[in-house]
Amino acid sequence: ERARAAYPKDPLIEVEFGNLCARRGELERAQQIAERLIADNSANVRAMNLLGRVIMAAGKIDRAIEVLKKADMLSPLDGERLLLLGDLLLKKGDTKGAATYYSSAVISDPTDKGAKRSLGMTKLREGDVNAAIELFRHSISEDEAVSVFNNAAVIAIKNGQFDQGIKLYDAALLAVRSDELKSVVHFNLSIAHERLGHKEKSAEHNELAVKFNPKNEKARRRQKLQK
Repeated sequence: ERARAAYPKDPLIEVEFGNLCARRGELERAQQIAERLIADNSANVRAMNLLGRVIMAAGKIDRAIEVLKKADMLSPLDGERLLLLGDLLLKKGDTKGAATYYSSAVISDPTDKGAKRSLGMTKLREGDVNAAIELFRHSISEDEAVSVFNNAAVIAIKNGQFDQGIKLYDAALLAVRSDELKSVVHFNLSIAHERLGHKEKSAEHNELAVKFNPKNEKARRRQKLQK
């Protein structure tokens, strides 16, 4: 704020002041600053980034996408902006479009775990489980990876997509290391196979659930019923 008072016409200081306003929740003021800067210089990419974030926060998704895409054409491979575009397209249900921007974010910074996680989630939505596993391998914790695959499998099973659900549970087993979590996944696999009529496989996975965690009461009850 002191810098802005000293240099009221400096566009770099002004855009940072706009970012400050946005962080304070003064969205209308931040938008006015961004629009004024863009009016003065139509290629002011930093002001476009600010405007895109502000109007996104206001729920104007289509307009935000339009502004951020224009900024991306002027200055490609900005990781933060690419992730924003991916998030916006995902909100619109455009999984493929979101994956394109998330992929670009990973290319711009291969060490960005957030970009890899976001791309992994879109791959999971598209049914590309193997790609999701690879992206999650170094971007999220074991517990989170298991949770992601397990929850996706639960949804698939509820929707009657049993084969896809089993594939996702199998993916969870590849990610899991602790015996307690292995027990949970094997128990869920047991239920999924039972619904498909695979009685032997169902019993096999339930036995493994008990083996990995003898205190798994649900698995122990199923074990008695299956005998």
